Amino acid sequence: MESHHRTLGPVNFYAAATAATTEEYDEERWVPDGEYDAAIEGLRFTESPSSFIPMMVWTFRIRLGTQSNCVLRKHRPLTGSSLRSVRDELTKCGIPLRRFSELPERALELIGRDVRIVKRTQKGIVAIRILWSTRPPSPRTDHAQS
Repeated sequence: MESHHRTLGPVNFYAAATAATTEEYDEERWVPDGEYDAAIEGLRFTESPSSFIPMMVWTFRIRLGTQSNCVLRKHRPLTGSSLRSVRDELTKCGIPLRRFSELPERALELIGRDVRIVKRTQKGIVAIRILWSTRPPSPRTDHAQS
């Protein structure tokens, strides 16, 4: 019996299998909301069990502070409306893509990269955002008169 895989445009995320994996952890510690310095420890492609929508699952390991060594996961659906924000996240991580179809072959480049993330919980739903690694300088106003 031939396996049937759903595709997103020309990209078949399942043909590339899991681009980068991390071992599953028996228990993840609770992490309070806040900003964290973390490393990308894993990225895998899967699909939502209920809607069968392709998705990426990021795994981050916090590097510093009292939450050091804790793991956070970000589940990112891959739909036509989310592709732009996924590309923005990859650019923030130093992996700009010319074509989205490059992602499966370039995903391993993400492993080990340091990123700044923010975790927020609202109404029981956890959201993890990837922040720019270098923040743009604040606009300066020079009040000195010549």
